[in-house]
Amino acid sequence: MKKFNWFLIFLFLASGTYARSLYKIDGNKVTVDLEGIGVKSRMLRVEIWSPRSVKLISGMSVEFSDFNSLIANEPQEAVKFKVGYAYNNIEITTSELLISIQEDGLVRIYNRDGNKLLIESDRTFQKNNDSSESYRVKQRYFLNPNERIFGFGQTGETPRYCLRNLSFQLKQDEENIATPLFFSEKGYAMIWDNYSSTLFSDARSGLELESVIGEEIQYFFIYGPDWETIVSEIRSISGIVPMLPRWAFGHWLIPDDSDIKTGNLRNEYLLEGIPVETVSSEYFPLFEKEMAISLSKDKQENDPVLNMASYIGMAPEYEKVVEQATSERPCIPTHINFPGIQKYGTFLLSGIKINNWDALKCQVVSGINYSLSGQPYWTSSGIEHISPEGLTPQQYSELMLRWYQYAVFNPVFASSPKGSIISFKNTSPEYFNQMKKAVELRYRLLPYIYSTAHDVVANNKTFVRSLLFDYPDDEKATMTDNQFLFGKSIMVCPVVEPGIKQKSIYLPKGNDWFDFYTGIRYEGGNSIDVEITNESIPVFVKAGSVIPFATIGSNSADSLFSPMEIRIYPSDNAEFVLYEDAGDGNGYKNGESSVIRFTYTGRNNVLVVDPAEGTYPGMETNRMFRVVVVEESVGNGMDFSEPPTWLEYSGKRERLKL
Repeated sequence: MKKFNWFLIFLFLASGTYARSLYKIDGNKVTVDLEGIGVKSRMLRVEIWSPRSVKLISGMSVEFSDFNSLIANEPQEAVKFKVGYAYNNIEITTSELLISIQEDGLVRIYNRDGNKLLIESDRTFQKNNDSSESYRVKQRYFLNPNERIFGFGQTGETPRYCLRNLSFQLKQDEENIATPLFFSEKGYAMIWDNYSSTLFSDARSGLELESVIGEEIQYFFIYGPDWETIVSEIRSISGIVPMLPRWAFGHWLIPDDSDIKTGNLRNEYLLEGIPVETVSSEYFPLFEKEMAISLSKDKQENDPVLNMASYIGMAPEYEKVVEQATSERPCIPTHINFPGIQKYGTFLLSGIKINNWDALKCQVVSGINYSLSGQPYWTSSGIEHISPEGLTPQQYSELMLRWYQYAVFNPVFASSPKGSIISFKNTSPEYFNQMKKAVELRYRLLPYIYSTAHDVVANNKTFVRSLLFDYPDDEKATMTDNQFLFGKSIMVCPVVEPGIKQKSIYLPKGNDWFDFYTGIRYEGGNSIDVEITNESIPVFVKAGSVIPFATIGSNSADSLFSPMEIRIYPSDNAEFVLYEDAGDGNGYKNGESSVIRFTYTGRNNVLVVDPAEGTYPGMETNRMFRVVVVEESVGNGMDFSEPPTWLEYSGKRERLKL
């Protein structure tokens, strides 16, 4: 029988005698009995998941429910922590956090420097009018008046970035994606672990989360303070991210209603010289099944798993796919973005219908929010939904072009046969040519994209990065919701308005920026006006970056052994790690891969290429690199630079004076 440590201490005050709350410790769990003391709930449990992450559970019953979290499993490792009394409060401390349980049972969370992070201000349990033991649960928090928070999923109606002073229902349907998680600029995140209909409401009186059904209030608190640590903690709790196959990062077609139609369209792409993958995800029948559950008319507002029904229904099928995947990596489309979905090899398929410019703008903002949840892979599938209805041919063509130019910088670039590029060849040849160039740019950047995917998997990084990630002290950058980083070096500035000739771009301070298309160098911390043409959207590269630039082939495999341009965007130092593997299968999990580190030193204008580390089946040892130091009119835009400095590489260390 397990032995519990029980502590009961009495404090005598001049006005009377009061008992402090009773607590017990069982492994990583601290349970507090609030009977006669706490006025907000009967019991409270704090689960220590790591020095930075805790889960709080409060309820009205003496016994906690057998609620099975679909977001996370039980903590696997013991965590060092201490519990004690401080005045009339119970304090739980880890190396990173202090969790203070007040006399009334409410909780305050601080970092170890004593800075307030999350402060509960109220919690209520209203018994539901049925025979169950469930309640309508409500949790309220004090937030600093100027504290900004982000996240909580996608809406198909209006862009939603900073959540302050907003009120909305968390929904899971064709156009809305429920993600019960928000980030604070103070360096923490919170996951609301409830799957029923939930109202998010922020006002001057505080932030309030209210769910219609719950036996308890349950939520995770996760501290960084940096964003990448938070994302790493989320994945540690909910599941790590696997690699998708290499072809998934190229340009590929969502299957049509017949293989013949899809194959014919693929051949048309190739005849026009547009790169396209020869394979596609075989798991779209699962996606259709998932959507049927999500959109079921049988769902009721008082369903305890209203926002999670499709996840519950599909998780066993996803698990089966993962178990059976040996020679091929899963690449499963999903419309679910609850933390945990990423562990199955899924990519999020947005449901926003891009049939107007506001919808495209909303997609850009939603894309930034997706990556805050721990799911790095997603695609804006709006191309399947774009409809020329109500739009002139000119308006339709321009909207499609801007979508393609944006979608190139999605982690996954999938398009539907409905509204394909080919359909514009005769009606809008100018737009057709620019869409083709957008696809070609994707293949130029494929080594960068695939290496970023490895960084996501191996180091818990993110693909699409809010400027808040990298520039938390830059006030203007933190509130920019129409620009984002793609990987750690490329800043993308989508065009989301029709007919504009100029766009104001903010360049975050802390480093200089190169215009990708002109090579002009700008100082960070400034806004500039950029000319807008149909040829491209504004793209900038951080000074101090190295970008591998591939030869364009017909698909992702063609360019593997062709010459690669290494573009150096100079600063004091620049570095890039090129990752390669077999492109599919699970060999990468066993170390079957290769990395090559490129390091540039600006002081002496020298590039060092380290020896290749690791091997994989089919690996090419001898390579040709075209090395270019970017400046105005050199190493710019889509084309390879002439003349380059050639470097013959055989897997050994090379030093090149530029």
